[in-house]
Amino acid sequence: MKIKEINLHKLHCNQKGMALVVSLLILVMVTALGLAGIMLSSTEVKLGGNERVASETLYAADAGIQHAMRALRGQNFDVVTAAPQPWLVVTDFNGVQGLGYSIEVSKTNIKGNLAPDNTVYVTATGKYPSGETRKIEAEVRNVSTMVPVNASLGVSGGFSRIRFQGNTTINGDLPAGETPVAGSDCAQNKAGVGVDTVSAYDEIRVKGGATITGIGMDPSIQLRPEDMNPTEVQTIANTLAANADRTILVDDQKVNNPDVSWGTQANPEVTVISMTGEDARIKFNGDADGYGILIINSETTKKGRVEFNGGFNWTGLIIITGNTSFDRFKSNGNDSITGAVLLANTSEDPTGENFRIKSNGNSSIQYSCIALSNAVNNAPLSLNAWHEVL
Repeated sequence: MKIKEINLHKLHCNQKGMALVVSLLILVMVTALGLAGIMLSSTEVKLGGNERVASETLYAADAGIQHAMRALRGQNFDVVTAAPQPWLVVTDFNGVQGLGYSIEVSKTNIKGNLAPDNTVYVTATGKYPSGETRKIEAEVRNVSTMVPVNASLGVSGGFSRIRFQGNTTINGDLPAGETPVAGSDCAQNKAGVGVDTVSAYDEIRVKGGATITGIGMDPSIQLRPEDMNPTEVQTIANTLAANADRTILVDDQKVNNPDVSWGTQANPEVTVISMTGEDARIKFNGDADGYGILIINSETTKKGRVEFNGGFNWTGLIIITGNTSFDRFKSNGNDSITGAVLLANTSEDPTGENFRIKSNGNSSIQYSCIALSNAVNNAPLSLNAWHEVL
């Protein structure tokens, strides 16, 4: 049997072409995968860039809304909406050249609907350097115009005990230098104390050298149920508190504030003291002062006390609300409030022993239209609604 000889060298040479083909195929596949990866990466970069541009433009528009809410504090909405639009223009926002926003203020929204009373529509258009835009429309309301001030001290809801003694003075007449303005309810003389229920009226006691002066009888205490509602006062307080400049939480603790200063005459602020738990107390012992609106809300289950024992001085409006089983508002020092005070008991049981109001020492509440106007007109606005205009 003859064995066929195999030329290994020749066979090896024949396979060189196949290896070349396989190598070329692998090279083509790797190249294709590389190109696909580059294209995918490029697409993702573009998408990421587009998303970043869209986000930054939306942030700019949102910043425009916040800017407008600050700038509109204390402004007359009728005057602003009558001004040429856009009302505000900001460029180079957040350090980005060409990124900015423009703000328009109108009595009608994008759909042409008329705004409710004390409300305007603010439209902010964010603009990116490359030309992209995003627009936000917000409904903004001036809640402070709804504050029902009809007395130097307004008391609404069921109360168990109201005491004025010592050298306490409550005056609803305008102070020296302030004159009534025709057509302005704020600038008229008020009652010293206004109540909304006969039970609250019957529980008022004036002892010692305490005096309550103002329009009407002597002492100047008026029953005005049509002007006062504890639920409405609580709603207004909550809305103002949601946009407050400062919030202090007092939960089952005793807090002493010896020397504090909140707001100035040029820049009045809204300060909120929120009291919760079983036994929350806040005591002003030092020379505390403030300008603007002070909101004290007590939702304690057993005790909630607010005491002014030092030289507390407040210019503006103080709103004290609560629905507790026992609450005390007490003044013992040389405390002075210029503006007005509203007390609203929102308890579900108006016949229970809910609030105790006691004023001793040389404390005083002096009604002032100028102080009230400065406080409420510069209060934060309420953002009722917000949406992007597509």
